[in-house]
Amino acid sequence: MRSKALLPTSLVFVLGALVAAAPAAGAGLAVHRCNGADSGSYRLVFVMNGDNCSFTGTADNLIVQAGGTLTLTGAHVSHNLIAWQANAITVGGGSSVDHNAVVVGASGTVNVSGSTIGHNASFQGNRALVVSGDTVGHNVLLIGNSSAQLSTTKVGHDGLCVGTVSGSGNSYGWRNLGCP
Repeated sequence: MRSKALLPTSLVFVLGALVAAAPAAGAGLAVHRCNGADSGSYRLVFVMNGDNCSFTGTADNLIVQAGGTLTLTGAHVSHNLIAWQANAITVGGGSSVDHNAVVVGASGTVNVSGSTIGHNASFQGNRALVVSGDTVGHNVLLIGNSSAQLSTTKVGHDGLCVGTVSGSGNSYGWRNLGCP
């Protein structure tokens, strides 16, 4: 039987190989590893275990591997933000993710405040979660987070919250199932 941890580990090796084969930064990287402050423009940005990325640039997709830390401030992700067992994630004011933001199993704090998520925002199994003052185009999904707060967030379609979620001042376009 295959280990569930095999896929994320394999993905790290594949992404690492792509970065090693990528041209110099002046040529415009398609794949970029972020560790430190970065304001570039890339197709794929990834944050590895132990990396601490402060990103203010643009990316088509952004992936945070287990143990990575990401802070977005005024950044633009034109497709998806995906974080799997990250250390901590902050999506700050003025940042936007045009499609989906998916954060699963973060060991530290996940703070999404004053940002725009174009389609779906999914936060599952995180230690501490704060979603405040955001706009989510379609659905927000909060499941099994140890501590979760959802406040003053505008959700275009549905909200689904499973577990204890505190907060107030949210609005939903269609249905609200268990969310404040």
